[in-house]
Amino acid sequence: MRRWLVFVLCLGSLLFPAAAGAEDGTKFESIHIELWAEFDQPSMLVISEFVVSQETSLPAAVTMRFPKEGNLIAVAYGNSGNLYMTPFSGPVEQGDWQTITINVQRRDPYQIEYYQPLGREGDKRRFAYQWFGEYDVKEFAVNTLLPADSTNIVTSPPLSSTEVSVNGLNLIGTLNLGEMKS
Repeated sequence: MRRWLVFVLCLGSLLFPAAAGAEDGTKFESIHIELWAEFDQPSMLVISEFVVSQETSLPAAVTMRFPKEGNLIAVAYGNSGNLYMTPFSGPVEQGDWQTITINVQRRDPYQIEYYQPLGREGDKRRFAYQWFGEYDVKEFAVNTLLPADSTNIVTSPPLSSTEVSVNGLNLIGTLNLGEMKS
């Protein structure tokens, strides 16, 4: 039985006020974050899918940031379940982060996927996700999947609960923040 006591979503715009996206005019139509706990290994699979806005000139150099301890496994674009690997530069270590730069050529969804370690104390799991906040976003959402035997789940901020099961994982919550400015 896994007990999830703390889940934290931090918004990085508080930490990175000089945003690169704000400087070059790049904006996101949407960013959807999927957090899949212990999906196929004992860590958190983080999937960040974004679409650049119509206001953004293409091609656009989009820099994505993820934790230094993250293990990048995919950078792709596509829709309807058809993903195609796309070239990127990096990762480059910058303090507690790694960054990659994707040359976005289309208005299709792009995504990066990486694994991030979980904090563990016996049967307790802890995880903190931090959005890097470099781009204005019209629609920001987070979905969280936890193993079906998880109990005592506490999140901050509170997530809405649902009863959906996907591949032995339970969708325990969604957070829709709507529009966010960098």
